[in-house]
Amino acid sequence: MIEWEDESVATQDKLTKRLIDTVAAVVLVVIVVAGLFFA
Repeated sequence: MIEWEDESVATQDKLTKRLIDTVAAVVLVVIVVAGLFFA
């Protein structure tokens, strides 16, 4: 039971970190495109 909980938490942390990385990448691309568009 404890092992399953730990594994679940670790998986959730990985998904959260991946989601944050994806959002950060998208925001970065949007900023670059906006910068080129308004430059």
